[in-house]
Amino acid sequence: MTGKSIRFGAFLLVAAGFALLAPSLVFAQVDVPWLSSLDDAKSSAAQKGLSVAALITAPSWCEPCRTYEEGTLQDPLVVGLLSTQFVPLYLVDTNPDHLLFDFPSYPSLVILSADGRQLETISGRPAAEALIEKLRPYVAGNIPEGVKAKESSLLSFQSSDGKVSYVQTGESSYERRDEGETTTLVQYDQDDEYLYLKDDTSGLYLALPRSGGTLWKWDARGQNWTESGEVNPVSPAQ
Repeated sequence: MTGKSIRFGAFLLVAAGFALLAPSLVFAQVDVPWLSSLDDAKSSAAQKGLSVAALITAPSWCEPCRTYEEGTLQDPLVVGLLSTQFVPLYLVDTNPDHLLFDFPSYPSLVILSADGRQLETISGRPAAEALIEKLRPYVAGNIPEGVKAKESSLLSFQSSDGKVSYVQTGESSYERRDEGETTTLVQYDQDDEYLYLKDDTSGLYLALPRSGGTLWKWDARGQNWTESGEVNPVSPAQ
């Protein structure tokens, strides 16, 4: 092998590229040292000059999440890469921090810059080799040329008990996520205080408070708005 190389765990960073060591060399780290706080992860990433690898998962009800965590994410090479070249962050669906990011499904591995901006989203359950290939451009805090970190401008809200979330997925589309069940909602109106959402299939109409507070639900029988719990914004209202 030519070129200067630096050994770390089960990996070689090579001047001419990035190569894995032979499978017989096993990385000593058994589990990924996940953090659970976004603020802690960003602070650690800034200190170490690394990117954050945030796993968004829902193992309590999502079978693909469990198989991903027990399979690919236990692979010694994946463990080594996440442990040494990223700050690993574990965000379950009950942690409101996960609502700050745009992701299509559980599980998703979101790559963040040290200041928390979203760089890349790896959704689904890629095999270990495929995941390593997708992570490779971001090792050691690198941001590939042409990749633009984005601030999320989508709105997210969560019920006061943490069980239900309302997540904007497009200009006028939202999802109501309730412990594994997802309902698609459409915004049909708005004013200074509320976003008005509806689901034509079920006849559900909601008034979602922009700044948090009482969520109102339309009672078709009584022809009036009734209180339906409290919600709080997770990302700033625009």
